Amino acid sequence: MTARVMIDADGLSPEYLLIIVAAPTGVVYEHQCDGTTCDQRSQEGFLVQVGEEGSPGVIYDWFWKHFRGTGMTAAGWSDLLVDELELVIAGIPCWHIDSHGRDERGFLKLDRARIDECVEAWIPVLSPYGPAILVLNNSD
Repeated sequence: MTARVMIDADGLSPEYLLIIVAAPTGVVYEHQCDGTTCDQRSQEGFLVQVGEEGSPGVIYDWFWKHFRGTGMTAAGWSDLLVDELELVIAGIPCWHIDSHGRDERGFLKLDRARIDECVEAWIPVLSPYGPAILVLNNSD
Protein backbone atom coordinates (compact mmCIF):
# COMPACT_ATOMS: atom_id res chain seq x y z
CA MET A 1 0.00 0.00 0.00
CA THR A 2 1.27 3.48 -0.89
CA ALA A 3 0.47 6.54 1.18
CA ARG A 4 0.31 9.89 -0.64
CA VAL A 5 1.14 13.04 1.32
CA MET A 6 0.73 16.57 -0.03
CA ILE A 7 3.37 19.02 1.17
CA ASP A 8 1.78 22.36 2.11
CA ALA A 9 -1.64 21.30 0.80
CA ASP A 10 -3.33 24.66 1.44
CA GLY A 11 -0.33 26.78 0.45
CA LEU A 12 -0.33 28.62 3.78
CA SER A 13 2.79 27.20 5.43
CA PRO A 14 5.54 29.63 6.37
CA GLU A 15 8.82 29.33 4.47
CA TYR A 16 10.19 25.79 4.42
CA LEU A 17 13.07 23.98 2.81
CA LEU A 18 12.94 20.19 2.60
CA ILE A 19 14.47 17.41 0.59
CA ILE A 20 12.56 14.35 -0.49
CA VAL A 21 15.20 11.65 -0.52
CA ALA A 22 14.42 8.96 -3.08
CA ALA A 23 13.84 5.65 -1.27
CA PRO A 24 11.34 2.76 -1.41
CA THR A 25 9.34 3.82 1.67
CA GLY A 26 5.77 3.38 0.47
CA VAL A 27 5.22 7.11 1.06
CA VAL A 28 4.87 9.38 -1.96
CA TYR A 29 5.16 13.12 -1.37
CA GLU A 30 3.35 15.48 -3.73
CA HIS A 31 4.34 19.09 -4.17
CA GLN A 32 3.17 22.06 -6.20
CA CYS A 33 6.00 23.70 -8.12
CA ASP A 34 6.99 25.64 -11.27
CA GLY A 35 5.65 29.07 -10.29
CA THR A 36 2.40 30.16 -11.89
CA THR A 37 2.31 26.98 -13.99
CA CYS A 38 1.34 25.21 -10.72
CA ASP A 39 2.74 21.83 -11.74
CA GLN A 40 2.13 18.92 -9.33
CA ARG A 41 5.06 16.52 -8.96
CA SER A 42 5.66 13.55 -6.72
CA GLN A 43 8.54 11.52 -5.32
CA GLU A 44 8.60 8.40 -3.16
CA GLY A 45 10.99 8.60 -0.23
CA PHE A 46 11.47 10.35 3.10
CA LEU A 47 11.61 14.01 4.13
CA VAL A 48 14.56 15.82 5.69
CA GLN A 49 14.51 19.47 6.76
CA VAL A 50 17.54 21.31 5.37
CA GLY A 51 19.01 24.78 5.32
CA GLU A 52 19.09 27.44 7.93
CA GLU A 53 17.28 30.69 8.57
CA GLY A 54 17.13 32.61 5.32
CA SER A 55 17.96 29.66 3.02
CA PRO A 56 14.50 29.45 1.42
CA GLY A 57 14.57 33.17 0.68
CA VAL A 58 17.90 32.95 -1.13
CA ILE A 59 16.57 30.27 -3.48
CA TYR A 60 13.20 31.95 -3.93
CA ASP A 61 14.90 35.28 -4.75
CA TRP A 62 17.19 33.58 -7.29
CA PHE A 63 14.27 32.00 -9.14
CA TRP A 64 12.26 35.25 -9.00
CA LYS A 65 15.20 37.24 -10.37
CA HIS A 66 15.57 34.94 -13.37
CA PHE A 67 12.04 33.66 -14.09
CA ARG A 68 9.62 36.09 -12.32
CA GLY A 69 7.39 33.26 -11.09
CA THR A 70 6.62 31.92 -14.54
CA GLY A 71 6.87 28.29 -15.54
CA MET A 72 9.95 27.19 -17.38
CA THR A 73 11.22 24.40 -19.58
CA ALA A 74 14.48 22.51 -19.79
CA ALA A 75 15.42 24.78 -22.71
CA GLY A 76 15.55 27.70 -20.24
CA TRP A 77 18.68 26.36 -18.54
CA SER A 78 21.74 28.08 -19.98
CA ASP A 79 25.16 27.03 -18.69
CA LEU A 80 25.40 30.34 -16.82
CA LEU A 81 22.07 29.81 -15.02
CA VAL A 82 23.02 26.25 -14.06
CA ASP A 83 26.37 27.46 -12.72
CA GLU A 84 24.65 30.19 -10.67
CA LEU A 85 22.05 27.82 -9.24
CA GLU A 86 24.78 25.31 -8.41
CA LEU A 87 26.49 27.95 -6.24
CA VAL A 88 23.22 28.81 -4.47
CA ILE A 89 22.48 25.13 -3.74
CA ALA A 90 26.05 24.44 -2.55
CA GLY A 91 25.48 26.82 0.37
CA ILE A 92 22.56 24.84 1.80
CA PRO A 93 23.51 22.69 4.79
CA CYS A 94 22.07 19.25 5.33
CA TRP A 95 22.72 17.58 8.67
CA HIS A 96 22.97 13.80 8.79
CA ILE A 97 24.20 11.13 11.17
CA ASP A 98 27.36 9.26 10.15
CA SER A 99 27.98 5.53 10.62
CA HIS A 100 29.33 6.22 14.15
CA GLY A 101 26.20 8.05 15.28
CA ARG A 102 27.72 11.54 15.06
CA ASP A 103 25.87 14.50 13.58
CA GLU A 104 27.70 15.87 10.56
CA ARG A 105 27.03 18.99 8.56
CA GLY A 106 27.04 18.23 4.86
CA PHE A 107 25.89 20.34 1.95
CA LEU A 108 23.59 19.83 -0.98
CA LYS A 109 24.84 19.68 -4.55
CA LEU A 110 22.83 20.45 -7.65
CA ASP A 111 22.28 17.24 -9.63
CA ARG A 112 23.32 18.54 -13.04
CA ALA A 113 22.48 15.19 -14.67
CA ARG A 114 18.80 15.87 -13.84
CA ILE A 115 18.69 19.61 -14.60
CA ASP A 116 15.90 19.03 -17.13
CA GLU A 117 13.62 18.19 -14.14
CA CYS A 118 14.46 21.46 -12.39
CA VAL A 119 11.81 24.14 -11.95
CA GLU A 120 11.05 26.59 -9.17
CA ALA A 121 10.37 24.70 -5.91
CA TRP A 122 11.45 21.31 -7.40
CA ILE A 123 15.23 21.11 -7.66
CA PRO A 124 17.11 17.83 -8.17
CA VAL A 125 20.02 17.57 -5.74
CA LEU A 126 22.53 15.14 -4.33
CA SER A 127 22.47 14.98 -0.54
CA PRO A 128 24.40 13.12 2.15
CA TYR A 129 21.47 10.66 2.04
CA GLY A 130 21.60 10.19 -1.75
CA PRO A 131 19.62 11.61 -4.68
CA ALA A 132 16.82 13.92 -3.60
CA ILE A 133 14.48 16.70 -4.63
CA LEU A 134 14.78 20.07 -2.88
CA VAL A 135 11.37 21.63 -2.34
CA LEU A 136 10.30 25.03 -1.02
CA ASN A 137 7.24 27.26 -1.18
CA ASN A 138 5.95 27.76 -4.71
CA SER A 139 5.61 31.38 -5.86
CA ASP A 140 2.15 31.18 -7.40
